[in-house]
Amino acid sequence: MNSIGHKETTLAAIDALPIWQQKLWEPEKTDLAETYSLYGDTYPTNKKELGPFVEFPDGTIPDFYMPKLRWKHHYDAAIDYWEAPFYDKALQTLNYFSKMIIDAIRNKDIRSAARFAGTMAHYFQDNACPGHAVDDTDLEIIKDLLPPPEHLKCAPFHPMMESSPTPFSLDNYTPQLYGTTVAEFSCNFIDRIVELNLNARKAVLPFFNSFYQNDEEAATKLNMGICRFAAEVYADFLNTVTCIAYEQFDNSSTASTVKKLAGTFPYRQTAWAGGNYSQVAPGELKGINLNNSYEAVPCKLSYKNSKISQTKTISNALGATAYFEYEFKIPKETYKLTFDYGIHADLGTLYPITFEVLCDNKCIFSDTKGSGDHAGSVSLDLPANTEKLQLITNIADNIDIQRINNIPIVPTGHAVWGEPILIK
Repeated sequence: MNSIGHKETTLAAIDALPIWQQKLWEPEKTDLAETYSLYGDTYPTNKKELGPFVEFPDGTIPDFYMPKLRWKHHYDAAIDYWEAPFYDKALQTLNYFSKMIIDAIRNKDIRSAARFAGTMAHYFQDNACPGHAVDDTDLEIIKDLLPPPEHLKCAPFHPMMESSPTPFSLDNYTPQLYGTTVAEFSCNFIDRIVELNLNARKAVLPFFNSFYQNDEEAATKLNMGICRFAAEVYADFLNTVTCIAYEQFDNSSTASTVKKLAGTFPYRQTAWAGGNYSQVAPGELKGINLNNSYEAVPCKLSYKNSKISQTKTISNALGATAYFEYEFKIPKETYKLTFDYGIHADLGTLYPITFEVLCDNKCIFSDTKGSGDHAGSVSLDLPANTEKLQLITNIADNIDIQRINNIPIVPTGHAVWGEPILIK
C-alpha cells in the first residue's frame, strides 16, 4: 500500500468508529493518517525517534508482511503437520501494541496512543496487500506459474498493485468488538489477520491478469477492494482497543465471549492422514467429511433423545479421520469447552475411533465411538491458564491395521467434532 493508500485507509477506519471514539482520536486524526500510519516505512530512516513506537522491547519489529501463512512440515514418514509460522509473532504484535495503546489512552496521552496505533495501521494495511501476501513475498513464483508477456517480464508488479485510491468511506460498516481483555482480543483477532492474507492472495492472479491485459479499470477496482477490507479490519482493531481502554462495551457490538473452534485458524493441524484425508489444508474440513471420491459430505451425527434416534447436520463442526489432530492456542482465561462428538451418521467408520481432548499435553477427556453408536455431548471446564488445546482422533494400538510410525496409512473412518465452542 502506498502512502496515499495508508492515509485514505486509515481515515476511512477512523470515520467508521462510534462517535465517542471519533472524538477521542480527532486531535491526532490527521497525523495518524498522514504520518504515523507510515511508520512501518519511515522507521528505518529515523530509528532513534520512531523506535519507541515501532520496536518491541528487544529491538525487533512487527512483520509488516505475511512471512509465511502455513508450512507443511514433514517430520517423518506419515508424520506431517500444517503449522503456522506467522502465528507467534502476530500474537506478540497484537498483545504488545494493544497494551501500549490502551495504557496510553488511560494515561490521557492520546498522541502516544495514536503513534502506536499508526504502527498497527501500517501492520494491518501492509498485511492486506497482495504484494505482501505470498509466503516470503515471493511474487516470482506467480511469474513462474503465470508467465508474463515479454514486455512485462521485469515489471515492478508489487508497486503496480498499490495504486493511490480515491478517498472512500466504509458506508454503514459497524466495527466489531473482538474481546474484553487484551489476551482474549489478540487470540480472536488472529483470524482477522488470516482473513487479510487470504483476501490479498485471492487478488494476486486477477491483478496479474489485469496487467497482462492492460486493464487499468480492473486493477483500480481490485486495489479499492483491498483498501476497504483493510479499513474494516483496522476499524475493528481501533474499536476493540478503545473499548477495552475505557471498559465501555455498549450494545452496538457484543463482546466475543464464545469462540467457535471450527471457524478458527488452527495453530497446528494434521497435514496427512490415511484414505480420503491425505491432502486437506487448514479450514477445508470445516463442516464436512470426505467420501471415497474426495467429495465434501456435510458433517452429520446421530443422536438419541427420549429413546428416539435422529440425525442432525452440523455446519459448525470439524471433520476428521484417525489419526487426526487439531491444535489451538487459547488465551489464559477461564474457559469451558463444549462439543458433540461421534461417527459420521452416513459415512460410518471401519474401526472404533477414540476422541481425546488435551490441555497443555495432558488428556482431560477420552471416549471411543464405533459404527452405530450415538453421538456424545460434553462440557468441560478447562484447567486454569491452559494455552494449548488439542482435539485428537485415533484408533487403539491393539487394532491390527497397517501403520507407519504408529500412524494408520489406510482408510479408518469418519469422525465429527460437532459445535466445538470455547465459552468464557
